[in-house]
Amino acid sequence: MNHQNKIVKTSSLSPLIGDNFIRVLSVTFAASALVVSVFLPVLTQALVAGNLVINEVFFNPVGTSESGLEWVEIYNPTDVAVSLDGLVMQEALTPNSPSLFEAWQMPIAMDAFDGDSKTIGQADNATNGVDASLGEVAFPPLPPSTIRDFYFMLDDSTTHTGVDLRSTSDSETTITFTVGFQPGAAGYPAVFTWDSSFLPDDVTGEVRDMLDNRLVDLSAGSVSVSSPHTNIKFVVTRDTETANRHLAYATFAELSGALEAGEYAVISGSNLNNQGDVVRIVAGSEIIDQVTYGNAMDGDISDNAPVSNEGDSISRLPNGTDSGNDSSDFYVMATTQGLGNASDLTAYTTALEAVNEADYTITTWSAYQLVVDANVVTDQDSQTAVNTATANITAAQGDLVAFDVTIALIEAGKWALVSAPTLLSEAPTATDNTGGAVALLVYRDGAFVVPSAGDDELVNPLSAFYVKTTSTGKVGLKFATISSPTQASKQLSAGWNLVGTNNTGMAQNEFSSIQNTAQTAGMVTLFVSDTYNSRKDTGYSSWGENANHDLNANPITVLPSNNLSAYDGYWIFMNSALAFIKNL
Repeated sequence: MNHQNKIVKTSSLSPLIGDNFIRVLSVTFAASALVVSVFLPVLTQALVAGNLVINEVFFNPVGTSESGLEWVEIYNPTDVAVSLDGLVMQEALTPNSPSLFEAWQMPIAMDAFDGDSKTIGQADNATNGVDASLGEVAFPPLPPSTIRDFYFMLDDSTTHTGVDLRSTSDSETTITFTVGFQPGAAGYPAVFTWDSSFLPDDVTGEVRDMLDNRLVDLSAGSVSVSSPHTNIKFVVTRDTETANRHLAYATFAELSGALEAGEYAVISGSNLNNQGDVVRIVAGSEIIDQVTYGNAMDGDISDNAPVSNEGDSISRLPNGTDSGNDSSDFYVMATTQGLGNASDLTAYTTALEAVNEADYTITTWSAYQLVVDANVVTDQDSQTAVNTATANITAAQGDLVAFDVTIALIEAGKWALVSAPTLLSEAPTATDNTGGAVALLVYRDGAFVVPSAGDDELVNPLSAFYVKTTSTGKVGLKFATISSPTQASKQLSAGWNLVGTNNTGMAQNEFSSIQNTAQTAGMVTLFVSDTYNSRKDTGYSSWGENANHDLNANPITVLPSNNLSAYDGYWIFMNSALAFIKNL
């Protein structure tokens, strides 16, 4: 990774994109004097954790040179502006190897010594040498031999500190603080005391003499040293498995101004590691928001956000959601710099649009619709959830059964007369091409009625029905499997009956079984409705001048020699009730 200083890439002057725009009210980079400021008359609320979040992190740009290309997006999910004054953006210095323990210090006092006690411990900014920032001072010269005194001896035994000594050593489990002393005129024993409660829970140790012989545990709180010793050793041991390690941070941007409700700001200047890092917003000692991803060790690696692909970001979904678990809040997504994060629904939408209800049977479409309803997602669901939903829907489409015949209704808002050409396995499916209303009627016992679900009238090829859609539409027919000789029958009543046929032969032949004879009262009149039959694109047979009026059917042989259509409906007037039976 290239660790170069970056410049501000966006500001409130950025162009509008929809209802959102990228906005940085004021940003000062830690290693730069550049300041971008915009003064807006906005009312702000005091900032607390939760009303400002890191919404997107872009740390892995395409290519080997990443200098100036990284950015962090912050977001105000509240309904009022929030102040950014005093906030800083920080990143971890060694994110995948937290080398710093919790800072601590423990005073040590020497009996009969008039000076202040001296302190040993650990600190983030210690150098394992003399650190003036911590109050440590070099010492020699040593005091006169008559003065009872003690001091700390550094590792090279040539430099001493006169105040305290802190270490940052954590490459080893053991740190040794060597205390040098002279008894002065008071002589021996030299007694040292300390309070072991100053030690963290993960720290234990002992006091040793100058030859490394154990004298007491640190828990003893005191030790008496007799001649001829002139130094003792406080040997401190940390349990590296349970030690409260923590990361050190560097500031890459200082913020000021305000961020309005629902707005995003993009902050450049970070130097984030591709395999893992920590980025946070800090107000003094308070962490406003923090995001840990990849192999960065902030104390619990199990809840880290994922590492992105090259050119992608890690992004919160839904926007602004902060459960406290980065692994569930963040997803790898295409970048949406300065805008709300959204999953790609292209494949999902394409899958839904790939099939149409009008093309499939009622039974299989109903089962498919249950899958669709169980896999509804939006662009605020994770990409994983979207992809899973898409896969489930696509798999369910494999179980759809298409109609054997689809009849197009070519006139919008007009009744059409339809008959099935053979026995159906389920009732026809009528749909409107634009999702409008559908009406369907059968003629039974001298009246038009709305058929019930699964009505035998609808699957019988000797029946016919009227259908109307708001716009143009379709009627789907699924044929039944006929494995052996089968008959279809329809009970005709005296008077008018609406019938269909499974055969395209001539009327005098197809209706011969129900003709009116001297022995049997039957069909006496045929009415062929061209107007209603013609409003479909499949199977219509025009009767021309013989259509749209009553045709005398007594005897049947005087009927015109027109062929019937297996898809058309016909009106027959019967002198008496009679069963119409056909072989399938």
